[in-house]
Amino acid sequence: MPPAIEVHCIDLDRSDDDADGRLATRDELDRASRFRHAVDARRFLARRAAARRLIGRRLGVPPQAIAFAYGRWGKPMLAGYRLQFSLSRSGPLMMLAMADDLPVGCDIERQDPGRDLAAIAAGCFTRDEARRIALLPGEARVAAFYDCWTRKEAYLKAVGIGMSLPMSSFEFRCDANGSGVLDGESDAWTSIGWDPAPGYRAAVVAAGHAWAIDRRDGPAAPCAVAGRER
Repeated sequence: MPPAIEVHCIDLDRSDDDADGRLATRDELDRASRFRHAVDARRFLARRAAARRLIGRRLGVPPQAIAFAYGRWGKPMLAGYRLQFSLSRSGPLMMLAMADDLPVGCDIERQDPGRDLAAIAAGCFTRDEARRIALLPGEARVAAFYDCWTRKEAYLKAVGIGMSLPMSSFEFRCDANGSGVLDGESDAWTSIGWDPAPGYRAAVVAAGHAWAIDRRDGPAAPCAVAGRER
């Protein structure tokens, strides 16, 4: 069987504040105390607690035993475990994707039709992507922009280099099989995008093609990433 990427989408505003606080480290409590708005502090602690609970359950260890480490570009990781994971959040929603021995990234975004998405695409995406998005009307433009953005963000998290790689240096080529290769790399990176909640778009990216995704919401269209000059 292909490796499965376990994906969770969580409403942080339905979390237990007291229980979340008991799972936080001293550093996390100090960090939460510096947020200007109470809702942001509460959601920060809820994110950390939810991640510890879900990762601990997957590994069969208490959530208190989960200690996060970070790579050079801020990618979270676990020392001493094969499990790889990725976290993303937007407003009250958090996404967690995890898999054994498989580089994985995820992203979730609230879709904002009030932004000048064509202008953002022209500054961040490849010329072909920006052109296609600019030609679309209304809701189709919003959907295409966030589908593209979340796939790119998820890929950058999967490779662990963050925004040090410009979004304009690669793009996604979608086909019925979801196959594609990033130019200059020996491994293919495949992505899947979907709407996890009304008004939100999400994507998961992982190395290779032989993996399945385990989530609770509806179907998603596969897509692959390929290198492209701006």
